[in-house]
Parts: sequence; structure tokens; C-alpha cells
Amino acid sequence: MKIWIALLLLLNLPLVSGQDTSPSATLVFVADGHEAAYRPYLSAEDDWFSPDAAVNWSIAPAGFGPRSHFTEVSTVASFQAIHLRQWFDVAATPETLTLSLKHDAGELAVYLNGERVVSRTSVSLPAADSRGFRHYDLTAHIPALTAAKNLLAIRTTGSIAVPILHGTTRDLTKSAVAFDPTALRCAEGETSVSIRILRRSPDLQRTYLDLSNDSNPGDFAVTSRGQEIPVDVFQFGRRFRVAFSGEETEVPIHIRILDDVHAEGLEAIRFQGPSGLSLLIPPNDTVVTRTSAVGEGSLRQAIENAENLPGLETITFSDEEGVPFSLAPVTVVLGNGSPSPYGAREGFTIEGPPSPGRVTIQGTGGPLFSIAGANGTAASQDLTLRRLVIRGASVAVQSMRYEGSMLIEDCEFIGNQTALDLYGRSSAPIVRRCLFEGNTEHCIRQYWLSPVIENCTFTGNEGVCLDMLTPSPLKHCTFAANHGAISSRPVQFTNCLLTGEIGNLGASTFDRGGNLFVGLLRDGEPISPDHPGSLAVASPAEAGLGELDFHGGFTRTIPISANSPALDLGLPAETPAFDQRGEPFRRHVGLAPDAGAYELQFSPDDLAIGLTIEPGYDAASGLYFQLVIVHNDSPWTQSGFRLAVSGLPAGATLYNSSGDGFIDVAGPMESGDYRIVILQYSANLPDLRLTPVLAISLPPVPDPTETMATRLEIETGGGRCLHFPTEPGGEYQVEVSADLSEWRPAGPAIFAESSQIMWRDGDPAMPEGRFYRLSELD
Repeated sequence: MKIWIALLLLLNLPLVSGQDTSPSATLVFVADGHEAAYRPYLSAEDDWFSPDAAVNWSIAPAGFGPRSHFTEVSTVASFQAIHLRQWFDVAATPETLTLSLKHDAGELAVYLNGERVVSRTSVSLPAADSRGFRHYDLTAHIPALTAAKNLLAIRTTGSIAVPILHGTTRDLTKSAVAFDPTALRCAEGETSVSIRILRRSPDLQRTYLDLSNDSNPGDFAVTSRGQEIPVDVFQFGRRFRVAFSGEETEVPIHIRILDDVHAEGLEAIRFQGPSGLSLLIPPNDTVVTRTSAVGEGSLRQAIENAENLPGLETITFSDEEGVPFSLAPVTVVLGNGSPSPYGAREGFTIEGPPSPGRVTIQGTGGPLFSIAGANGTAASQDLTLRRLVIRGASVAVQSMRYEGSMLIEDCEFIGNQTALDLYGRSSAPIVRRCLFEGNTEHCIRQYWLSPVIENCTFTGNEGVCLDMLTPSPLKHCTFAANHGAISSRPVQFTNCLLTGEIGNLGASTFDRGGNLFVGLLRDGEPISPDHPGSLAVASPAEAGLGELDFHGGFTRTIPISANSPALDLGLPAETPAFDQRGEPFRRHVGLAPDAGAYELQFSPDDLAIGLTIEPGYDAASGLYFQLVIVHNDSPWTQSGFRLAVSGLPAGATLYNSSGDGFIDVAGPMESGDYRIVILQYSANLPDLRLTPVLAISLPPVPDPTETMATRLEIETGGGRCLHFPTEPGGEYQVEVSADLSEWRPAGPAIFAESSQIMWRDGDPAMPEGRFYRLSELD
């Protein structure tokens, strides 16, 4: 549906022509951007145009990627002659067939399945329309088409771009919304038309129709079944809503023209008549495919669709039209204005692609996103911005009289005057995992409800970072090298890292603990922590900070080193699951979370593994064993680790595993301490050479008593093997009983090297009743 509507809009193809009032739709066989082969420097006599031509071809460059719009195209460089070949299928036989082509004046030859269908010299070319297209009627050659594997071949001596082959059919089943054009022609002097809007998709509940008359949008009165439908004014004309109820498949509409001057409509589905009335259906799409400020596939159009169409509130970015949104940084340049070009009364979600995609919304000095109630009413929908870079706006995001929820996460706000101007009345706005850099007036300004701000970095800002009307909580934020005040009003800091060049803390700032204050003044004096869990140092050089850069995650962060006083300084309570970089960068690593937005992570390199290569053999148990020494080289106390064992020869298995090929070892293991782990192997062959491959992973080891159960295995020959959950480092005694009353030790005490011990009953006889238990020794 998107393709044929776009062609109608941009080619201005009439939906009806002459006296024919039957409905028709446009079919696209070859569109701008469909992958094509090209080749310069062939002679006109070469057999290049037949389906079986044996010529080496190159794939066409950008501009022939999968796009359906024609305003931003690349042109193949002009050669002495350029040749294009494009294969296509025909799903439905058309009733008309047209080739629309942008090319310079020059000789032109077009072949369809090896048959020449156009042959023009530079003096016989048709005139180009206002968009640069020349149109060639190929209706007479429709019989040459086949259902599959048709070849369009073009040769021109000038440059060429955008070959489009399209036709019309009476079949409207591909359209979600269509027109029945009965009585659409306006006789001279008439000022009204009646149409029917047909629903072709059962999922469509409502849509908007735009009434457009170029520079003079005109005034219209719209009714349906005798009831007036409100007509709204928007930037490009007039608009009214069409709603389908239940199983309804069509809505009758009567449009009355209220003024007498009407220019021809631009970029619209045009209905013939002296009035010049034009109708436009915006695409039911919230996917951004272009970088232009307005029009099909633009961010503005996606936001309008998200507001107007139920169930389409999430705006995403797609590579379908050749813009590599998900593959590389892409900038969308927007024209700002007042009011905001993205003002809204209803909420929406804009979700940028994950890295390496990086969508920058570039403003030009005015406001950008604004969500507010109209005429004193309150907006009540939800607003979410995720994975975006927003820069160059007077106000990047503003909410006024806002009753809905607001979530802004994984965004960078760079070089704005004010980044966030938040006025939430029913639920606290949430700002997390964001970077604020180089903003000149405010990073976050708040009215009414205090926002929740966590895991954010503020750096290089000239204005006030935080201007809060009410005391607002901040957790795990980093402030570094800001040239203005960190806070101009009370803010509650928890687990934050705060540095600055000047005295930049509000007089009544609340220290809630876990904060590192670096070279800061308050009321002209060096700051002293108010909370015993906070710390102050005099110089930024003592903070152990790295450079602002990409260290994982979508936004840039400022790392800390292993000798930073921010390490493990934070209070453990109510910490987020991850740091500013998001998953998998855990927020609480070590004894306590770090202060600031960045959490220094464990690495497998922090634990050194030493292995005794030659295994020993225990004849009593029939098991091989090896010793592994794991040394904690990290600056933290380690709460546990997982030792994975692989690469064993056939016939050998890890016997004392906690799972399939691994042993979970619980902590604590202090910094600089080591742990000895015994590997036990069962083997069906003697004298095996065991050189296992060992790997360390560092997720927290669960409590073995919660994840493992005692189990008894009866072995071949009647032996009995028991597996007990244990605490590594503990000493245990297995005891046996015949009556659950009197217990006796069953062998020597056992030292647990891991979260499980295995014990064999050495008594070959199986008494009629025998019970086992495990006791931990002091």
C-alpha cells in the first residue's frame, strides 16, 4: 500500500481520467531504488538488452536502493552512453502501463523483454514535468509482460536516474483505504462533491483525509450521514477524520467548498474538475525512512500518524529506503519554529535504532518536541524518547500541563539552550541513562512533580544543570567540568560523583549518602559531606576519572579507574540494575555500587587461573583429579565465580560439576586472595592425558542450598554415590544410620572445594535400610 500511494502523491497521477468514474489503483513494477544493474561503454549494436545477454554488469549505486519517493535521488554519472537492466515480476496484469523516467536530453532506447518499446532522439523527447520526469506510454506493449522474470532495459546518452514502471488496475484490494469516485467530477459552477471512503483492511479503524489546494487551502464543510465532521486547520491545509465502526466497510462523505478560489492541489490524489479539489490520505505508517523534515517517510509525518491512528504510537527508523539508520550515524535536520514543529496533544514513542545506528535530530535554534494540553486542558497520553541524540534546539523537550507519563532514556542532549523543560502533574517524569553536554541555559528544568533522574552524565554545560522547583532525587549521576552551577535549587544526591571548576552546588543541597564531592565549594567554602557515607576530595586529579567517550552502551560515559575513591562508595539500597550503559553493565559490582553513572566492571582477566597439568588418580574412588588455583587480581572482594571446563578427551567427563561442564564457586574471595578448586573426572580408560580448557565467568553465584538438592545415584554393581549441596570452604561429615536414631561417621571428614560434594558409600553391601545425612563441622 505504501508504494502505490506514494506514487500517486508524487507523480500526481489522476485517480480518474476522462469520463471513466470506475475506481482504479496504481501498481508499481519497478520503483526508484529497486536494485538495478548498469554498464557504460557498450555500443548500441551490442546484444545488451535481451534477457540472455552475456555482459558483465555492475550493481547500481545508492539512489537505486529500495525507495518509493522521488525527491532525493542519486544520478548515475553521465557517460558517453549508460545502460540499465532491471528485472521485475507482474502480480496483476495492468490495464495501462507507463514508464516515468528522469534523464537528461539525449537519445533514448527502452526495451521490454528484448523488444524495443521506446526510441527517441534528443529532439523528440517529451517535456519533463515539474519534478523532472518524462513519461512514456507503454500500454500497447502490455501483452509482452509475463508473470515472472520480465526485463526492462534502458540506454541513454545522457545521465539517468529513477526509472519507474507503473500501471493501473481496477483491483483495489492492495489498498487499506480507497475512494469510490462516483459523482466526483464537478461541473462548472458546482461547489460540492460526494464520495465514499472504502475500508479495505479490517484492522483500520480511523484515518485522516487532507483537503489541499496549494497556497490557498480554502475552507470546506464536511458531513457524513447528515452529521457535520470537524475540519481542523494544519500547516498544509485542512483535515478531517474518517472513522469506521464495527464491521463497517465504507463511509459516505459530502464535501462542500466554502470559498470560490481554488488552486490546483500539489502532492495529492487529484480528482478532476474545475474546482481543483484535491484529497490526500496520509500513509498509515510510523516508520521513518527519510532524513527530510517533512513529507512521506519523514519524522514529522510519522508523529502525525502516531497521533491520528490508534495502535501506531511507536515511531521507529528503517533502512528500507537506503538511509542506513541502523548501520551508521544519521542526522535528521529539522526546521524549528514557534510553536514547536513537533507539538502534540497526544503522546507517542520515538525509538531510535541501537548502536551502531545513531539518529541525531538536529534543530536550528527553535523548540523541538512539545507536548501540552490545548485551550487550558491537560495532555494525558504517554511520551517516550529512547536512543536519540537531540541538539541545536532552544528547548529540546517541553511538557506543559502534562498528566501523562514521560520516559526519556538512552538519549544525548548536546548544544541546546534548555534540554528538558518538564511540567508533569500526575506522574513523575523519568530521565535515565542520558548524557547532557554543552547546553547553555538548563539541562533539566522542573515544575510541579519532581522527576526521577538516575544514571546520567552532565559535562561541559554552561548553564545550570538542574533547576528544580521542588527537591528532586538524583541517583548515580556524574557531574564533570561543568562551567555553570550544578544545581540552583535543592536537589537530593545519592551515589553521585560531582566535580566542577567553580562553586556550583546549591546552598540547601541534600547529601543522601554515597556521594563523592571533588573540588567543590558551597557558599564559597570547600564542601564537607553531610552524610557519613559520602566523601570529599580536594582535587579532580584525585577522582581517577577517564575521558568522556563510548565505553559501551548507547550514550557516552566518563569511566572511573580501579584507584578512584568512587569505587564501592555508593549505598547498596535501591540501586538500578545497570549503570548508564545499560545491560549487561551491572550497577552493583563488588562490595557496593560505585558513585557516579559508571560502574567499574569485573573482567575474566581479573581472575588468574593456574592448573596442575598432570592429573592424579584416586584408586579408591576410581577418579582422576586435578588442582586449579584461581587468584583474585581485581580490586574487589569477589562474591563468586563459575569455572567452565571443556576440551576433555572422549571417555572423560567432569564428575563433580555443578552443572553441564562447570563448577560454581561461591565467595567471598578477598582482593589478592585465591581459591583452590579440585576437578574430578570419571573415565572409562586408564592413563588418559587430561589437559582441560578452563574459562572463568563472573555472574553472582546463587546460594547452592536454593539451587541444588541432595541426590542418590545407584551405580552399576550396586554402589551408591551421593551428591550434597555445600558451601565452598566448609568442612563436612557424612553420617549413616539404620534407624534414624543412632548416627555414625561414614569415613573421614570432607573439605568442600565447590558448591557441591560427591561421596561414595564404600560398603559394597546394601543393607535393608540405610539413611544418610550431612553435617557441617565447626
